[in-house]
Amino acid sequence: MTSTQKTILTIDDEPLIRELIRSMFSCNGFHVLEAGSGMQGIEIVQHQHVDVIILDLAMPEMDGWEVVRRLKSNPKTRPIPVLILTASVTDSTVVRGLDAGADDYCQKGVSTAELVARARALIRTRELQDELVRMVRQRHEEQLAFARDIQARLLPRDHPEQEGIEYYIHYEPCEAIGGDFYDHFPMGDGRTCMIMGDAEGHGLSAALLMATVRAYIRASLTEEFTPAQLLADINNLVSRDPGYSGFLPMVCFIFDSANQRLTFANAGHERPMLIHNDGTVISLDVTGPIIGIQEGMAFEEEEVALTNDDTLLYFTDALIEGINHDGEPFGRERIEAIVAISDGASLNSIAARLITDWKTHIESVPEDDVTLILARLV
Repeated sequence: MTSTQKTILTIDDEPLIRELIRSMFSCNGFHVLEAGSGMQGIEIVQHQHVDVIILDLAMPEMDGWEVVRRLKSNPKTRPIPVLILTASVTDSTVVRGLDAGADDYCQKGVSTAELVARARALIRTRELQDELVRMVRQRHEEQLAFARDIQARLLPRDHPEQEGIEYYIHYEPCEAIGGDFYDHFPMGDGRTCMIMGDAEGHGLSAALLMATVRAYIRASLTEEFTPAQLLADINNLVSRDPGYSGFLPMVCFIFDSANQRLTFANAGHERPMLIHNDGTVISLDVTGPIIGIQEGMAFEEEEVALTNDDTLLYFTDALIEGINHDGEPFGRERIEAIVAISDGASLNSIAARLITDWKTHIESVPEDDVTLILARLV
């Protein structure tokens, strides 16, 4: 058998029919495999490459209809074209076979030329389908690569540099590329603005939304602003944009190390946590509407006093919503329990423990980006 030679599998309980099929296809350049029963045929296609199956209907133990059903229910064998070759071609048998998943029908006694031509046509159709799948997959991979490039360019390449505050950022994009983003801006006088959000969607659309949102954030920055004012300005820009489809959870902080205070506003984002140096965990529950619902919305703002070694933890929804095989989410309670016993631990070790426990919980490849940021007053 050569690398370009096509393989036919004939499944028929009659040895003479199998020999006839072998003769018809061998003399036309095909490699021919034989199976004397449906089970034997199913076993062959599990271990050998087959381009077309020529299948009889009336067989003992397992008839041709059941063979087709099993082949087409298996993702591995589903693409293999099945041509039913039977003595009786009636409307009922044709409909039943096609409903089971057969690709073509011929009556026994058909000429060699027609049977071979039909087999070749099925092979061409499958090859075209395979090429289409390959092209779609390649296009998808190109779009993902482009989205990853956009995402990498938009996210900050370094941590904020601010005296009196230690930062740690963990950002882990999922394979499909989600819409998590974060940013930070120095404000002077020992203050830093920090933002986190989650644009809807995956892939290229999420990356493009991230680019749009980043532009809106930059356009909303003024010399002096509060978190609530910034969220309101971004919301107005997003709401006026007819090309922006979707909603945008976002949280904004101003970390003031000089005066030891944290000011924040929340637009429907996951609630951050403040971890005191004695292990007490405070949920920062002030929140507001998600950005993009309508123009003119106002956002509530809160200021929290800080003491040395207080740690701010904020994260996107994947950390909360990641579920295990029983459908149980990771949840805030697990996060609080982990950080509550982290007294004296470094920020990167806290993040590593959270991510390790989260991945152990979900027991699978993450389906969404996960981002968490820790900021500690030192």
